[in-house]
Amino acid sequence: MSSGKDKQKALIVAGTYERTLCGWSVDDEERVTPVFNHPAHLGPIKAVAISGKYLVSGGNDEEIR
Repeated sequence: MSSGKDKQKALIVAGTYERTLCGWSVDDEERVTPVFNHPAHLGPIKAVAISGKYLVSGGNDEEIR
């Protein structure tokens, strides 16, 4: 049972060929919950990087966002 006080253990982020940036949260009990689904680029996403509070992605549209 969840106490409602679960903390985020990890954040999983993926870029897709469908131009979407997706994120999921993993809590202490290893439950995976969708966090965001964002149409980030005009072409397939080829790179994703996270540093601290920053998330950037690069795509075939030659943009870094």
